[in-house]
Amino acid sequence: MAVNLAAGQHVSNIDIGAARGASAAGRVYDPDTQANGTGLAVWLVQPNGLSSSEGFVDATGHYTTGLVSPGSYYLKVLLNDGTMIYYPNYRCTTNCDPSQAQLLDFSVAQGYSYDFAITHLDRVFQGAFEP
Repeated sequence: MAVNLAAGQHVSNIDIGAARGASAAGRVYDPDTQANGTGLAVWLVQPNGLSSSEGFVDATGHYTTGLVSPGSYYLKVLLNDGTMIYYPNYRCTTNCDPSQAQLLDFSVAQGYSYDFAITHLDRVFQGAFEP
């Protein structure tokens, strides 16, 4: 049903449904040095592999994703070198299998908290010289 309003007109007694979505928030940091992941992308990914929402790590190391419909999602951080880390610690670069990570239940429309403790996050060439 459309409700047309003229400038300055007020209408009452109309109910609309507006569902609040779910989101993830937390911190991305190196547990040894406390360096944070400023500027890194954090994604909520559906089980079928499609990315649903993204957020970025701020200067304090904190992120918040956009809102998604309640459901199950993987949470991943994309490092500057192309490495992906799925929560809590599944690391991959190509042919990633998110089922190796923890599938998170966002069954209620609310904010969920997940921190990523990523060792060697402060290295410029993350993983380049490691076996």
